[in-house]
Amino acid sequence: MTEEEKREIVDELEKRLEEKYKPMLAKEHSGAVLREPREKWFNSKDTRSGKCAHNSIMANAFGRPFYSWQVWDNVRKLTCQICGKRYVRELAEDKMASAICERLCQIVFDLRESHEGRDKNA
Repeated sequence: MTEEEKREIVDELEKRLEEKYKPMLAKEHSGAVLREPREKWFNSKDTRSGKCAHNSIMANAFGRPFYSWQVWDNVRKLTCQICGKRYVRELAEDKMASAICERLCQIVFDLRESHEGRDKNA
C-alpha cells in the first residue's frame, strides 16, 4: 500500500467519523452559546455548570430551583424565537443572542421582584 492510498483511507475515515459525531459536537458547542447569562442568573459558585443552583439569583427570586429551571427553559426558547432560530446551537453566529438572553433574564427578574413587592404590600 502506498502512502497516497493510506492518506486517502485516513481522509475517508476522518470524513465518516466527522459526519457520525457532528451532532454530538454541535450539542457540546450549544452549551457555550448562552453560557454567560445562564451562569450569571441560574448558577452559583457552589454549583457545577449546567445545573440550576439553590442559591442562584433566579432560584432566590422564585424560591425553588425547579421554578428557576423552568424560567431558564423559557428564556432559552424565547431567545431562540426572537433570533429566528429553532435551537440554541444555531445561535452561535448571532452576536446579539447573549445580549437578548441577558435582557430577558433581567426583565423576568424585575417582574418577579415587582410582583413579590406587590404581594408583600397587599
